[in-house]
Amino acid sequence: MAVQQLLDNLYLTPAPWRKWMQTREEIIQDWKTGKDFLIYNGPYCSIRDIEYLRSSYNRIYIIHDRGSIEV
Repeated sequence: MAVQQLLDNLYLTPAPWRKWMQTREEIIQDWKTGKDFLIYNGPYCSIRDIEYLRSSYNRIYIIHDRGSIEV
């Protein structure tokens, strides 16, 4: 069960062309304004894809240098 929950999560990182050392607030603002995020081992996505992402994954996290943010 715990392994399945881990597999049902989606992990994103800010797109590589944006600065990595962003504050939590800057990352949330980027998400809300539709900037691109990289799916771990996958393509890019943004908040514009949220309906599909939420229908496919239990939880969505943005991973950054100081932790993670659930969206």
